[in-house]
Amino acid sequence: SVVVASASAAVALRWLVSPAAVPPSRGAGRSVGASDVAGIREVARSYRDLDNRLGGGRLRRAVAGYLDNEVAPLLTGGAFGARTGCDLAAASAELTQLAGWMAYDAGLHGHAQRYLTQALGLARQAGDAGLGGEILAALAQQAAYLGRPADAVDLARVAVVTARRAGLATLGAEWHGREGPGHAAAGAAGGWEGARADGAARFGGSA
Repeated sequence: SVVVASASAAVALRWLVSPAAVPPSRGAGRSVGASDVAGIREVARSYRDLDNRLGGGRLRRAVAGYLDNEVAPLLTGGAFGARTGCDLAAASAELTQLAGWMAYDAGLHGHAQRYLTQALGLARQAGDAGLGGEILAALAQQAAYLGRPADAVDLARVAVVTARRAGLATLGAEWHGREGPGHAAAGAAGGWEGARADGAARFGGSA
């Protein structure tokens, strides 16, 4: 839809031009510590393993419920310093990204984009460029699947810029390849080959 396409462009631009986020911290509420963050990461690992085995986003409702009932109260009502805040945001981003992939698998693309966009915001709060680029690459894949090649290419290119800025050469080469489906969806085979060759040249890989 036009609304979803506009949202994709806005997400990419916001990530690219926004200044670095101030590490999140809160002074009131229940104390949030390393064990809370570890718990979220363990839940994310467990649900990811189950999703890999079962597929099809069958656990989407369970993950969404955990985010709403367990994770959101920590983010909005917990007390934590800057370091814990960054770790909490990163762990929450990983689980929110998983919810986005589950919604994608279930064909709920509006839900998927909302989850992935939320995950990107959390990755920014965490200062995690690698995770942010991964989420942008996921949004690029979704845009290509939905027949929005221009958005797919733009999102993939922002992921690549993110990798370059953070010195993540291996990931940058991988995300550069995400331009390919966008070019293919637009019927630009030469653009796909060009993206692959350019990625190899920029990041030292092989086409």
